[in-house]
Amino acid sequence: MATDGLINILERTVTGSQADLENARNFLAKAGEQNLSELLKQLSDILITATNNPTARAQAALQLKNALYSREDTVKQLYQERWLNISENIRNHIKTNVKFI
Repeated sequence: MATDGLINILERTVTGSQADLENARNFLAKAGEQNLSELLKQLSDILITATNNPTARAQAALQLKNALYSREDTVKQLYQERWLNISENIRNHIKTNVKFI
């Protein structure tokens, strides 16, 4: 998954077009199923890059939050386990990026 393509998808989540929103949801869901750790890493990279479109950065932050946090206890536990299954190098990369926002 190329970062430019992901930025384009994130920007389309706010176009107001239901088709664009649905395509973005499907793309992100598929990307998460195929390689969640790489998706989260790229979202954190988009978020920390100040020259990226503000819409893409905001959507990257939202998608990152949604992939890592839930208020529901059972989902929260699942997300915590999923996070811990990601390699430590990638987790540290994401944490470093998010820490500097």
